Amino acid sequence: MRSARWHAGRLALVTATCLLAGQATTAQESEAVFTMSRDRSHTVQEALAAIDADRAAFVHDLLMAWVPYVDNDVYDLFGDLEGVAMRAPAWQLYGAWLVGDFTTMVRILHGEEGPGRYVNRLQRPEARTTHGQGWEVFDPDAFPSGASDNLVYTPITPCRVVDTRGSGARQGVIPAHGTRSFDLRAQAFSSGQGAVGPCPGLPDLALQAAWAVNLTVTGYGGTGGLKAWGFGGTEPAVSVINYAPGQPALANGLVLPGCYSCADDVTIKAFTAGTHVIIDVMGYFRRADAFQSSVTLFPGATTSVSAGSRVPVSGGACPGGTTLVGGEMTQNGVNVFVGGEWSNSTTRWWNYWMINNDAVARNVTVWSRCLDTPIKAWP
Repeated sequence: MRSARWHAGRLALVTATCLLAGQATTAQESEAVFTMSRDRSHTVQEALAAIDADRAAFVHDLLMAWVPYVDNDVYDLFGDLEGVAMRAPAWQLYGAWLVGDFTTMVRILHGEEGPGRYVNRLQRPEARTTHGQGWEVFDPDAFPSGASDNLVYTPITPCRVVDTRGSGARQGVIPAHGTRSFDLRAQAFSSGQGAVGPCPGLPDLALQAAWAVNLTVTGYGGTGGLKAWGFGGTEPAVSVINYAPGQPALANGLVLPGCYSCADDVTIKAFTAGTHVIIDVMGYFRRADAFQSSVTLFPGATTSVSAGSRVPVSGGACPGGTTLVGGEMTQNGVNVFVGGEWSNSTTRWWNYWMINNDAVARNVTVWSRCLDTPIKAWP
């Protein structure tokens, strides 16, 4: 079986916990720490190479491992995730394999959450936990061009922030060809738009790039449709939901572009026939913050630098899905110095010119510092 192949050591999915939790007090302890860290990094590099060597087999095993833990009547694991997983960098696949929470695994596959924190922390794959939440599918085309880069999705408990079936300042039927703007943040509960909160998790800052919502129309008297766009943006040419007499209330899960630092968040327009509108916020997208990043060190081969010589030494290559941000080195000499450093965006590793002024050869290991952040909301 494929799973047996991977678990037998072909992939060797073993990483070390943080090795620098305590300060080494002797040279021997320091050397032991870096040796263990180097071995762990080499294990990761070997795992990434193994994934790239047989990606289809690994993706199959990853998804099959989740079959016992999700509702197969609700989830089409292969239909919904196989294509995403086949396009994801090996770095994301590796992190997705390590986590035991289904939602986190999916977010890593989609690039919504960086896997580095899990690669750095976990010694082995976590025990998987049963996932019983509903499957949410959002439309990536709802984002403006380029807006999906470097976004992180935060789900919240579904929260009703708009219900026009009342008499508040922003309530009442939206008339045919009429527009109305709404606030989807915590302030919505004082905006007269029928919100029934407050609800935990709803942000209070106008910094959202987009909103995951469930939009419902009801109480319409004719055939019509609804358009929705970010406040202050351009009205789209197509509708997000259509309705007709005799139909029950219609709901549609979608992503609505937001508006940075704006008074409101979205604008709704009814055309042809007026309707009531209900909006439940399911989550929101924001730019990735620094604390969501993780740095992983990848060593190159240990190089013996002869006495009195000056040679270049390279770190390990940063995997796809991470960014080279610097380097560091370890060496076992007394008068061994860095004579220069440089990087190459093509090779994706860090380089040092090492100068050995000792009377004997010294060993030098260079480490590339590889930063990951959520790289894309939708691959």
